[in-house]
Amino acid sequence: MSSEAVRAAVRASWPVLLPGVRYIDTINRSLPYNPPLPLPDIWGTLGFDSLSRLHQTMGANPWIEERGVVSIFFIAKSGHGDSLAIQTATAAIAAWEGWEDATKQIWFTSVGAPRQVDPEANGDWFLVVLTCTYVAQGRSLLP
Repeated sequence: MSSEAVRAAVRASWPVLLPGVRYIDTINRSLPYNPPLPLPDIWGTLGFDSLSRLHQTMGANPWIEERGVVSIFFIAKSGHGDSLAIQTATAAIAAWEGWEDATKQIWFTSVGAPRQVDPEANGDWFLVVLTCTYVAQGRSLLP
């Protein structure tokens, strides 16, 4: 589980970097909400997976380095092909490439190419994901 600092920084940057794509928090929630949430033709959400967390210095207030993956999902209504999801994900690459938070303690080291999560899209939604690797450093990462 990635630190709350990484989650907060990426979520805060979403409306600035992707103003035309609605962000919907799906962590520990199922869709549709109760009552049902009206969903646009394209929307997005995030997934987080921390891979390592190391103390770079010792003591009561150590410097921490965390590395992990942020998955940026784009979800488009099925039945219209993959164009909307792929176009949105492709535009998002440029938006997130080289991203760093305002404190300059969290940044993306790479943004991957769009990848289809479910190439058949048998359900209501067609999913495309960008996998972004991140580094977070600082004392503010302490739990």
